[in-house]
Amino acid sequence: MNTVDSAATPQLPWERVMSETRYGNYADRIEGTMVSRVMALCPEPGILLDVGCEGGRRSMEFARCGWKIFATDVDAKSLATCKSRIPTSLCVLVDPNKNALPAADESVDAVLCIEVGPVIHTAWAVPEFARVLKPGGVLAGVCWNRSSWRGFLYHKAPYLRSSGSHPLVGYPIKYREFRSKMIAQGFRFEKELGYAWAPFRRTSNSRLVTIGGAIERFTGLQHVISIAPLIAFVCQKLPNSLG
Repeated sequence: MNTVDSAATPQLPWERVMSETRYGNYADRIEGTMVSRVMALCPEPGILLDVGCEGGRRSMEFARCGWKIFATDVDAKSLATCKSRIPTSLCVLVDPNKNALPAADESVDAVLCIEVGPVIHTAWAVPEFARVLKPGGVLAGVCWNRSSWRGFLYHKAPYLRSSGSHPLVGYPIKYREFRSKMIAQGFRFEKELGYAWAPFRRTSNSRLVTIGGAIERFTGLQHVISIAPLIAFVCQKLPNSLG
């Protein structure tokens, strides 16, 4: 059985953003909904591949339920934090220039790729997800959608970008095209929520973030997937898929 540091406190930059700001709380709830959906689709513990795990914040939820954790990141400090929290996890430092996931064919039951733009926005991501997941395996991720007002501004008004903005963490792909590629690889989408409609930065602590989130829920904006700025999703690899 996994021994997990259930009393872990935020240590890394994005962990603190998620726990200490209203925008972080808002995004965390949406992404947490996807994690819950993965667990519902995978009632028996298996092997989780957490891509871009940071400190293993999400992996801990699976480890507590008996899952084996395979965590990857490009940052050694993040992996060390993950290992300290989940001592039984396998933590692998990956080369950011490598165009493959460090897992064998059909070897994992679930993959998390949540807010990891440098992976999920690449051309190689879709076939790799299909390759490493077992039939019936589940993927949860987040895509930045070029077909949105944020995507339009990112490409048409670069002076509005955050300093040091990474092109693969921006809006390089259209979600509908990513979605079509996943379906072509034999995936079925089980849950999708669009968010980040209001013009708040990821570090915002404005009280209006809470109001904006409520408006998204009650007006149905979360379900207008095609033009949502960010989309959190869960999809499942069907038994007869091409992966």
